[in-house]
Amino acid sequence: MELQRFNEPIAFRAHVGAFLETHEAENCVQIGMLTTRSLIPSADPIYCATVVDGAAIQAVAIMTPPYHLLITPAAPSAAVDLIAHDLAGEAVMVTGVMADPATSLRFAQTWQDVRGGGFAPTMSERLYRLARVIPITGVAGRMRAISEADRPLLVQWLADFEQEALGTALDHAQIHHRIDRYLTLAAFGLYLWEVDGEVVALAAHSGPTPHGMRIGPVYTPPGLRGHGYARALVADLSQMLLAGGRQFCFLFTDLTNPTSNHIYQAIGYTPVSDVQVYRFT
Repeated sequence: MELQRFNEPIAFRAHVGAFLETHEAENCVQIGMLTTRSLIPSADPIYCATVVDGAAIQAVAIMTPPYHLLITPAAPSAAVDLIAHDLAGEAVMVTGVMADPATSLRFAQTWQDVRGGGFAPTMSERLYRLARVIPITGVAGRMRAISEADRPLLVQWLADFEQEALGTALDHAQIHHRIDRYLTLAAFGLYLWEVDGEVVALAAHSGPTPHGMRIGPVYTPPGLRGHGYARALVADLSQMLLAGGRQFCFLFTDLTNPTSNHIYQAIGYTPVSDVQVYRFT
């Protein structure tokens, strides 16, 4: 096997697109990242690599520091080891890895061998796909798109989501940049659930794939939970995306949260695969 590096994300997308799209749901994050780079050119660093056996791609790896490394599912152990050794020679911080459980563990163990330090599991997730929304009733409120007037609330809620779900803190400049994308780019959208004029939940979409769109984040403040607002919002947002021409919607849930796994299945999301995240120490 041989590892190949690419310096240009758009050319890389053209090279690996067919491989990634054979498992479009499982690779929705990687496809979405590369599509976003084509929509929004950036000088930020990105690591793009394939491992090939002859002409056949065996694995694809993408990383935009400081975010975790992404490796395509079911990568052969030898391919994972090549990626680890290649990154070990770079002056870049690898903060963690996100992949299917076996691939993620293999990379974490090899990374520990070649770079030292430790690793710890930080999140176990399940990927879901939806092709048809099961209608729900009995939830008060309606969905609406965000406006500039919502920015102060969005800054606080997006920061709260990041801290609660991922344990990380985003500075306000990063959050404002995300809100700008939601307000100006068609591939990104942020919607609110409103009850009698009060905003009670948010849900976003981003990361377009050839046939789908990824939902997330989804957030309801603790004091407003238990009323079905997030479920209703995700159902309406998913239906809007399907009606607009998408064949599928994708989303990730925390496997340790049985409530979120249940509510999304109730509106038509079906499990695709599991993902394990390790953080390096």
